[in-house]
Amino acid sequence: MNELEKEIQEAIAKNLPSQVGEVLTKKLEELENVKRQNSSFQLKLKSKEEEIEAYLETIEKLRRFDDMEQTLIKKEKELQDRERAQKIFELETQLKCEIEKTTFGNSILNSLVRNIEYRKNVFNNETINIPPYTDKNGNYQCMGVKTKITQEETKETQE
Repeated sequence: MNELEKEIQEAIAKNLPSQVGEVLTKKLEELENVKRQNSSFQLKLKSKEEEIEAYLETIEKLRRFDDMEQTLIKKEKELQDRERAQKIFELETQLKCEIEKTTFGNSILNSLVRNIEYRKNVFNNETINIPPYTDKNGNYQCMGVKTKITQEETKETQE
């Protein structure tokens, strides 16, 4: 106890009856108990405040992460949309090129077919069986004669 408390207790013992002194002594002891509890509670309170502050910092970090995640999700969606648009553009361009190639090929084919006159020459070697005969020299001939047959055909295409 402090000197002040000792002095108070001595003054109480001298001036007040012993019964009042005992009551005051009990009150002083209760006060000391309350002070100890108060200091214990103050320490717990300080500890809890530190925990709350740590939780608030964690919450703030999580909010920032959530904001960053939302931003990333938005950017990913934009990127997917741009990639899809680019792919569509590429496919449309490829389709246009293929249509132009087909049109060009058809125009060349049509110009070739419209303006061409073609000829067909057929050459066949055939053996014609001739009945046996006697030639100019009096020799007897009994074999066929090979002849060359040429067939020529010309056609014009119609438009």
